[in-house]
Amino acid sequence: LISRMVTEGNGCGRVLPASSIVVLRKDSKKNQLNLYREIHSDIMPANKDRVEICRAVEFRSLQTIYASFPIVCDPSHKKKILIDITRDLFAEGGLFNRNGLEVNPMVKTFVKDVKACPTGAVFKVYFSQLVNNPMMGVIDGSFTIEWGIHVLSNKKVCLRRANPKIGYWVSKFDDYGASTQRVLPAFFIRRWNIIVKPEDEKKYERGELVVPESPIFIYLSKDVPISLHLAVKKGILEWEKAFQKIGFKDVFVICEGEAQALLAPNQITISYKNDVNEGFNFLTNPRTNEILGATILLSEKNVQQLTQEFLLFCGDCFPEIQQDPFHPAVRAQIVQARTAYFIGRCLGLSENFIASVGYSVSQLRNQKWVKSNGIAASVLDGCVFNSIVQPEDSFKLEDFFAKVSHYDYFALEYGYKLFLEGVEKEELAKIIKRTSRNTFLHFSSEKRDCRVVENDLGNNRCQAAMWKLKNLDRFMQKADLIAKNWYAGDDCWEGYIQFVKAYQYWYVNTVIDAMKDLGGVYFEEGGIGIPSRELQNEIMIFVKYLLDKTLLVDSRFKSLTGIGEFDFTQYLGNAIGDYLGEVLGKFSKQPGDGENMISYMEKLNRLVFHDFSKVDTLAPLEKRCQCAFLTSFLMNVVDKVHVWTENSIYATNILVYIKFLYQNLRELAELHEDIYYREHYQILAKMLGKGMKGLSCKK
Repeated sequence: LISRMVTEGNGCGRVLPASSIVVLRKDSKKNQLNLYREIHSDIMPANKDRVEICRAVEFRSLQTIYASFPIVCDPSHKKKILIDITRDLFAEGGLFNRNGLEVNPMVKTFVKDVKACPTGAVFKVYFSQLVNNPMMGVIDGSFTIEWGIHVLSNKKVCLRRANPKIGYWVSKFDDYGASTQRVLPAFFIRRWNIIVKPEDEKKYERGELVVPESPIFIYLSKDVPISLHLAVKKGILEWEKAFQKIGFKDVFVICEGEAQALLAPNQITISYKNDVNEGFNFLTNPRTNEILGATILLSEKNVQQLTQEFLLFCGDCFPEIQQDPFHPAVRAQIVQARTAYFIGRCLGLSENFIASVGYSVSQLRNQKWVKSNGIAASVLDGCVFNSIVQPEDSFKLEDFFAKVSHYDYFALEYGYKLFLEGVEKEELAKIIKRTSRNTFLHFSSEKRDCRVVENDLGNNRCQAAMWKLKNLDRFMQKADLIAKNWYAGDDCWEGYIQFVKAYQYWYVNTVIDAMKDLGGVYFEEGGIGIPSRELQNEIMIFVKYLLDKTLLVDSRFKSLTGIGEFDFTQYLGNAIGDYLGEVLGKFSKQPGDGENMISYMEKLNRLVFHDFSKVDTLAPLEKRCQCAFLTSFLMNVVDKVHVWTENSIYATNILVYIKFLYQNLRELAELHEDIYYREHYQILAKMLGKGMKGLSCKK
């Protein structure tokens, strides 16, 4: 295993492209070792008599690396071979080259440290450079790369076929043995080599817990604060409980002290940085699909961001957070949830955005239910905390946050449970069948799936959004007082403005997420499933409630700061109107669905234009929404009608609707009983009239 990872400076935590599996072969004639990188994932024919195909597969799986290392020891020494790599420390194209890095040509490089580790050797190479930043001028762009050279075990994990109903990182293999006529694709999951020791096989078959032959060693880097060690360990142990359900114990060994190499076989290293985004990396053997090693990067930046979000949505449910922006218990729960999430990803599992849909909104407000089942069926759903809880629900702090749950146990069983020889295929099929009977076990990472919305909770988006908006409004009523606690001295008003901007961001995003199913069309092509008419009607009722709502944040902001209005009404009205118009443009991707489209147009007439009533007055949000809808309608629909001639049903319906809308706006501009609204509709009619130039519908 050749690993290359940025450990300090620019790009910290990134595993670089040069990390790979290499095969070293001795060339006796030249007395040197040649390097080959494994690049293909192929399956040999089971019939070994097919010698030519076997040789071709073997040849295809290796790519020559144009670097070799001279053997500097006595060639007669058969047990050990020493390699002199010093000549390649700085050589371009050698071991420590800079492929995949953005570096200044004037970069200065030197080796900071060289040390041995149980599986090989580790080199830290420092790149010193100054970078010209257009915004900040010349800045320090130096970084340190840790190179690792590790000998891998000969024991290989058995390949396990992937199934689309369970989310794992997957690799495509070329199967040369499945057919004598052609090469067939095969997909296998990526996983660690968790196997039973030979002497424990009988215990495992009897259902006793056994220690795996190669446990995963987890190191906490020295930059992880001592105060968060317990939280990180709790996040790890959530997955330990999941392994116990499939017969393993002590799968994770949490080690004291610093790891000798950040990225090494059978090891996960957890780091904690201040000013970078959280993330994870792992390396996989391309021939066996075995995950060899991984790194997790937790971030103070993300912890602070999530703490503020918890304050906005759950501040009244847990009042202590209103006093202390660094509340230790809240920070610990966030770190525990994020650690559990990243451990799951490092085990090979994919995100499961549909995991929260199996729970109802009423269940998520039930403290006993959530304590037993978590806030979603999987910690991999991505939601960190329960944002729809209300103060009267009486939740304890630990019950707000995501944890390993039903789907995670199920997915781990599919990927890591061991079976007797000859029955694995049958047993895996039985596991898959359970998904049809239990909604908790459903999987989807597709953002184009109509059931999936990131940051959602529960099976009813509108209900969940209503509770989330109530939490946000409660926060806004106290935001100025909370700012004094969070931001001392002169910074409190600046902090208050930050709170208002965060409130605006989450309010609008909550609204737009709840509106996703309008019209039964999606922003991504090829959406999965069609939302029901009942759901779309419920969304329209939700939007109508918003448009009729009086927003106090604008006037409150002005009275508190004295610096003018914070026009949230305009911002929210623009967001709603723009989305409604954009959805209408998406019907072009659903040929022949004219009835559904006409139904949506009728809903727009009632919701946005009050069925063109000549006596109705408009709330401020409604007025802003009309302007934004018309602007979006012109940009996303009217300006593109000429390119939709192949979809005649859609184009015809749009042309008819443009004419209908134009005529009604002109009538309102002339006949509305209030002169103020006549002027408003006159402006809208002119806007649409200009956009109609060149269209046959104007005649």
